[in-house]
Amino acid sequence: MNPQSILHFWFTELTPKDHCAKDAALDEAIRTRFGATLEAAARCELFALRTTPEGRLAEILVLRPACYLQARTEKSSKMWKR
Repeated sequence: MNPQSILHFWFTELTPKDHCAKDAALDEAIRTRFGATLEAAARCELFALRTTPEGRLAEILVLRPACYLQARTEKSSKMWKR
């Protein structure tokens, strides 16, 4: 995985408003485009990215939507259990 593609997507293709948007289409686009990278990151397989500051940031950014989506899903499921 090239960290530049993640950084370009996050900082050039998205707007700051997109970074925190609750948008199912955007969530799906991220999963489609970076799903394999996200899975590799979740398995701690992206050590090569950690050799540069850009690579570390790319790994954080690719993990961030997953954490956000998981937290949002958990929050929703807890609300329904009440």
